[in-house]
Amino acid sequence: MLGQILYALPFLAQGFAVTLWVSLLVVVLSLIAGVLLGVGLVYGPAPLRWAVRIFSDTIRGIPILVLMFFVYYGLPAIGLHLPSFWAAVSALTLFKTAQVIEYLRGAVGSIPKGQSEAAMAIGLTFRQRLTYVIFPQAFRRFLPPWINGVTDAVKGSALVSLLGITDLMQAINQVIGRTYERCRSIYWARSSISRSTTRSRSPAGGWSGVSPSSGNSTMSEASNANPALLDVRDVSKAFGAVEVLRSVSLQVKRGEVVTVIGPSGSGKTTLLRCVNFLESYDSGSIRIDGKEVGYREAGTRQRRSERDLASMRAETGMVFQSFNLFPHLTAAGNIMLGLTKVRGRNEAEARSIAEHWLGRVGLAHKADSLPAELSGGQQQRVGIARAVAMEPKILLLDEITSALDPELVGEVLAVVRSLAEDGMTMLMVTHEMAFARDASSRIVFMADGGVSAVGPPKEILAAETTNERLRTFLARFRASHF
Repeated sequence: MLGQILYALPFLAQGFAVTLWVSLLVVVLSLIAGVLLGVGLVYGPAPLRWAVRIFSDTIRGIPILVLMFFVYYGLPAIGLHLPSFWAAVSALTLFKTAQVIEYLRGAVGSIPKGQSEAAMAIGLTFRQRLTYVIFPQAFRRFLPPWINGVTDAVKGSALVSLLGITDLMQAINQVIGRTYERCRSIYWARSSISRSTTRSRSPAGGWSGVSPSSGNSTMSEASNANPALLDVRDVSKAFGAVEVLRSVSLQVKRGEVVTVIGPSGSGKTTLLRCVNFLESYDSGSIRIDGKEVGYREAGTRQRRSERDLASMRAETGMVFQSFNLFPHLTAAGNIMLGLTKVRGRNEAEARSIAEHWLGRVGLAHKADSLPAELSGGQQQRVGIARAVAMEPKILLLDEITSALDPELVGEVLAVVRSLAEDGMTMLMVTHEMAFARDASSRIVFMADGGVSAVGPPKEILAAETTNERLRTFLARFRASHF
């Protein structure tokens, strides 16, 4: 017995070595191919998404042994002959690649859309958003199923190596001689049928293959032709058959705080998202400091390049209703990301700026805390600090207190009031009428997708206003809040 064991040890060692080698190749190759194809599935153009989806669904629907049959015996029919070792590696790699594609699709798809929008709002390009925001969060969700997949890959390769790859292929050859001919049509039919596919949603930002334009289309140059810092003219936007914005026009001058009020569904948030081009607008013009937002000015209406859009968004700070802090970064890290990757500051400078603004919003002691360790009011104040630290030309605030408990609203509004006193130009959507009255230079009332009234706070909020739609809104608001 001992002699037999000693005699078998070299073969077992050889099998173990083959198992490790096959496993390593399969894991590495499938990871690289799966990640690249997975990114194409989530963010690529429609033809690429369809091709990757068909590949993934087809390969995952084929039994691994049938896939080995096809690679080892089917490819020679088209003149491609693979050694038995590489045939096994190729078949296992194809199978695991299809699984990695699904792991990545699920991990990236689970990241809230607001994360990508927050990264866009501080001026990160598509590649930077993936590298510093999306992938670090998706990695934590990708890792557990991928590790299970690695275990399965080792098991599959061990099966091949323990049986002996050459012997396995010879055994398969004998089986094929008896059964394969009558089953050929079944195998080919199975490998050519793909299940129904669904089109993956592409998050805002599109495909990274857009070529950057020359640097003359950024917003660094001020225009003397237009005294308004923000000039919105006849902007319209529709989602399908629903017209959300109808020829909206408004202007915001430097140092002004303009507040937009109105009933839910009147287009307030959509207007803000169009200003920094998180949403494209169908017609009209939006200019910041004289530069057209989102589209090139010369010739036909053409969307700007990804790099141009990132530069423009960096000049329009955005504070979101749902905070949208990056959960994998600390409070200081949230502020430093845009400073280092967009503004080009070094780590020390970015840290100093982050600490300064955290101090301004009363959170100096929370610099190294993760968002999960902060209250809602604290998270929103970090969001404000992240936006203003980029030194934008205009700050957009989208109902920043609506997700907060009443006792937390005051601390956030105090920060906004302090910024207004410092001369920060702001366009703000809010339902806090008292704050709008005290902090606003002008108030814009929107209803049914259009601007219904514009004027000083005392005039707009007056009970005796002659605007029937505004009077009805104010009456309902007062009835629901008092």
